[in-house]
Amino acid sequence: MTRKMLSKLVQKKNFFVRERAFFILYYVITQAREKGRVRTMTKKICDITEVASYLQVSVSEVRKLVRSKKIPHFRIGNRLKFDLIKINSWLDDLEAQESKKVFIF
Repeated sequence: MTRKMLSKLVQKKNFFVRERAFFILYYVITQAREKGRVRTMTKKICDITEVASYLQVSVSEVRKLVRSKKIPHFRIGNRLKFDLIKINSWLDDLEAQESKKVFIF
């Protein structure tokens, strides 16, 4: 059954035909997931205000970190975006660096 045929079945007014089409779609998607053909979204992408509130700093402080290339980020157009998984690993690295510092009095 092709994608066009399924989409036509889903748009039908008949409840039983539409229900059958949804079942087929569900079956196809689950089979593809089991075989690794379908990717699920695992990344949590944040903008600058969300990262600032997550880190409990100001937006301008996050901009300073971006300018000095200390925080992992990327751009979509002219917008700054942050991957929350990379931010968490960056924080773990910072904690590890701080724990390695030895204070001599």
